[in-house]
Amino acid sequence: MSKLPGRQLEELPELSPGEMKEVADDIISIVNDLWSIQQPSSIQGQVMVSASGHGLPHPGLFLERLGEPQGSISQCYKQVSLYWDSHPDVLKKPVLKDSVVWTHTDLAMRNVMVQNGRVTGIVDWEDAGWYPRHWLLHGLRTPRMSCMGIWVRYWINEYRFDDPVEEAYKASLSLLTCRLAY
Repeated sequence: MSKLPGRQLEELPELSPGEMKEVADDIISIVNDLWSIQQPSSIQGQVMVSASGHGLPHPGLFLERLGEPQGSISQCYKQVSLYWDSHPDVLKKPVLKDSVVWTHTDLAMRNVMVQNGRVTGIVDWEDAGWYPRHWLLHGLRTPRMSCMGIWVRYWINEYRFDDPVEEAYKASLSLLTCRLAY
């Protein structure tokens, strides 16, 4: 293992829109490379599966408790959405049609190394694994520590993934939240 050159993106002064686009283009290139990795046939369609074949931290819990690998996107959502079965099939369809890909689950600013305005690497891979493509958007578009400022604004307001990923993400927002009736 070697140390990556550069500094964490969160340590840098806020980027200009042009600089942010350069960094984001580098990130998207890396994401596309990851998404092109073929899932092994022995786990085809399974989600929340690590490189070792074990589970990954349960996305519905704040604790670092590992969830079991899920046999499908549907099974995963049944684990993380309290009201999965009550949602109409038309809402579930884009989520269920999304591809399962290899992805980094925490592309926060602290995990992106940058030097001279270009990404030199991404760190913190222990929770990477097989997830639906739209899962990445939840991490990129949710303001939180180390995912704020121009970084989160860019992913929310500027960058658009392909239509099926955006549709799955939009549907998943409804599937993962519940509106309380008063």
